[in-house]
Amino acid sequence: MNWDVTMPAILGYMGAMLFNQNNVDSAASPVTTSYEKEVGLQLCDMLGYNIRDEKRPLAWGHVTCGGSISNIEALWASRNIKFIPLVVKAALMDYDDPDSEIIKFLTRDQIDVGLDYELYVYLKEDHMMEQIPLKDCNSWQLLNLDIDVICDLVANVVKAMECRGSVDEK
Repeated sequence: MNWDVTMPAILGYMGAMLFNQNNVDSAASPVTTSYEKEVGLQLCDMLGYNIRDEKRPLAWGHVTCGGSISNIEALWASRNIKFIPLVVKAALMDYDDPDSEIIKFLTRDQIDVGLDYELYVYLKEDHMMEQIPLKDCNSWQLLNLDIDVICDLVANVVKAMECRGSVDEK
């Protein structure tokens, strides 16, 4: 059923079109993006998460338009984080590839230390965990790491390699 649209509704719609409410980027929506950031931090603080810069880890929030979008974004984030161990291993394994320019600033010794970083991984056969080097982990084992281990993996491998952003002088 259609109703006649009133003049205030039309004017309100046209006025709202002047301001992009899509929070994709602060350049596209400076006002609503700042509101989203503020609301996210308030919710994190209300739930007891850390929002102070001096302490880590730092919480953040993201506002969506509804539950379905929230669930889709949570699945998307979960999927993406599960692939981090595979990417770390692939980047370290590609060091000798002449076409790869990903991590040429590291020394061969640093790469070896990174590949020898040991992880507790599940064994398929008996659901037990075993500590093995990153280079010996198969894809199934890397995809089934605990989320907490994945979140700390890059920092721990970098710490083990002791590179912390230093560039190898060649």
